[in-house]
Amino acid sequence: MSEVALKVLGMFLVVMPGMFLIVIGYGLRAWGMQHLKTSGIADLSGIRIPKDGVYCTTGPYKYLKHPLYWGSLLVIAGIGVLVFGMSGLVLAIPAVPYFVERGFLETEARNLYGKEQS
Repeated sequence: MSEVALKVLGMFLVVMPGMFLIVIGYGLRAWGMQHLKTSGIADLSGIRIPKDGVYCTTGPYKYLKHPLYWGSLLVIAGIGVLVFGMSGLVLAIPAVPYFVERGFLETEARNLYGKEQS
């Protein structure tokens, strides 16, 4: 194999996983946000707390507690892979504590004030 072919193959092997992570991340975020909009929990200005304290347990929220956070984490990891190669996955590490803490706070608020969507 020529040197040029090896470089192209190497770039392909780095670009494809990065793009895959970004597409899956944005797809997960879009699915979660669209589901919140159709459920009446979110509008164009963002997520709001319903007056009756109902939280979503259907759609992507049936499988993941916080699909918007997971989607963001996948996008950050994908950008890291695109820019720095597979070692760029470490860019997502500083974001993990933030998303974990937000998840715990939302779960705590949900347990105090919310009820499942029927």
